[in-house]
Amino acid sequence: MAAARFFLALDLYAWRVRGGLACVALLLVAGGRVGAQMAPCSPPAELAGKPLGTAESYADLGNWYGHHQRYDCAVEVLREGLRGNAGSAPLLYLLGLNLYAGGQAEQARAPIEEVAQRLPTELAPHLLLATILEKLGQRTQAEAEWRAGYAIDPHSPAALDGLSRSLMEGGDPAAAIDLLTAVPHEQLVRNEDLALDLARAYGNARMLEQAAAVLTEALALAPGSVRLAGGLETILVLETHYQAAADLAESVARGRPGDLDAQRQYLQLLVLNHNLETARPLAAKLLAAAPHDFDFLYLSGILERDAGEYGAARDHLREAVQLRPGDASARYNLGAALLALKDLAGAREQLAKALELGAQAPEVRFAYANTLRTLGETEPARQQLLLYQQALKEQEARLLAASKSAQGAQEMGKVEAGTGGDAARAASLYREALAAAPHDAQLAYQLSLALEKAGDKKGEEAALAQAVANDPTFALAQHQLGAMLLERAAAGEAETHFRAAVKAAPAYASAWIGLAVALGAEGRLTEARQALGTGQRLDPRNPSAQQVEQALEQAAGVAPR
Repeated sequence: MAAARFFLALDLYAWRVRGGLACVALLLVAGGRVGAQMAPCSPPAELAGKPLGTAESYADLGNWYGHHQRYDCAVEVLREGLRGNAGSAPLLYLLGLNLYAGGQAEQARAPIEEVAQRLPTELAPHLLLATILEKLGQRTQAEAEWRAGYAIDPHSPAALDGLSRSLMEGGDPAAAIDLLTAVPHEQLVRNEDLALDLARAYGNARMLEQAAAVLTEALALAPGSVRLAGGLETILVLETHYQAAADLAESVARGRPGDLDAQRQYLQLLVLNHNLETARPLAAKLLAAAPHDFDFLYLSGILERDAGEYGAARDHLREAVQLRPGDASARYNLGAALLALKDLAGAREQLAKALELGAQAPEVRFAYANTLRTLGETEPARQQLLLYQQALKEQEARLLAASKSAQGAQEMGKVEAGTGGDAARAASLYREALAAAPHDAQLAYQLSLALEKAGDKKGEEAALAQAVANDPTFALAQHQLGAMLLERAAAGEAETHFRAAVKAAPAYASAWIGLAVALGAEGRLTEARQALGTGQRLDPRNPSAQQVEQALEQAAGVAPR
């Protein structure tokens, strides 16, 4: 009981992890006495000279050291406390937390695992253990702990945040959307982490207008948030609304002149929009403030190369590449600067590396071809020029598809908001986009959504079929196609698509429940119950599950509950 009370609210502090996307709450124990034997770690004057002995007294001093980021001292005190209070859950928890905060994730794991096993219904140990496992790269085990935390408290923002991120990192945005859209909407948009999670899930599923809507609403409630603004700017760029993104970044930057992240976002948008006159003095100011920041080095290098200041560009881009060797764009820009400086060997190395890292922009091929030709490598240069021409055509098609898709998304936004708009026109624009990029599964899915609004069920089903043909792992499209097939009583075909959905996204609760319906319609009740059980375990609050359960009981001749 005493250990459980440790996790009840007395005095709260938190270590923020993963860039502020998750918080682990640590609840303090009041009181305690501290002995002079801890002098090497310099306890505070108000605690010095007080005797140690109880778990609470050791926790009190360990908390003080943790608050002041003296993690080594906290660990020393807590280990001393555990020698006289073996198995104390509060001390084990504090030990693991301070080890993790001090950069010793591997050593932190064992004490937190012990606490989580001994106190299985306490939320905090599961959240901290999940965070530690993520840090150690053990995503599957971390997801199990996020799920354990979610099962304890389905309303916990930290558990929702951690589980949704884990699902997305596992390539399952559909399950993350399922999870987060079950949260009361007002609660979600008022929580910065959860709003960003849902927007990211929508973005990963290429549902950009939905992502923009979530972030716009959240930002209206927290207009000074750099993170929300950055997320919305990213969506606007993906929708090719570059000026709108730049205007938003400028408004946030003006309101936060001392915030480097806000200024960084503004500078990135200025360079993207080729607003060089405004970008150059800002880049110089930011680089002076943070001379070894990758973004400021990289963006300064781009601006200097554009201005013909190749020596300065080379120096800044070289340092940027040293900071991030795997950044293809930094490699390309360094190579281009070296080419202008007649350093052909250096240019060849950097441009080849940029292509190896996946650079797709036609100008990279063109610069590489020029370098090879100047070096006298005629045939390789010719091959690169052919690839350049191919890349140029592909880029033109992508730009056309992006433009038409953005127009379609804008039209659909009006439809969704009830401010006019024409779903049929949106569908026509998406068709044009898809004609330019016929293998883009996301465009086919967006077309299906527009056709659904337009009431064209036949066209919607055809678009979904194209989406899953282009990408059989597209769980959202597989699920929607399965649902449409169920509507016209094609249960066998529906089952195929629901199975594809749960194979691609094993945590997609709605797809499991859809599979249960399809199996039930085929009279395979045992399998249907198994599928439904999986869906219910994944999402205990799914609104469709109880109805499906009652239907299966009736089909089996069992009186409804």
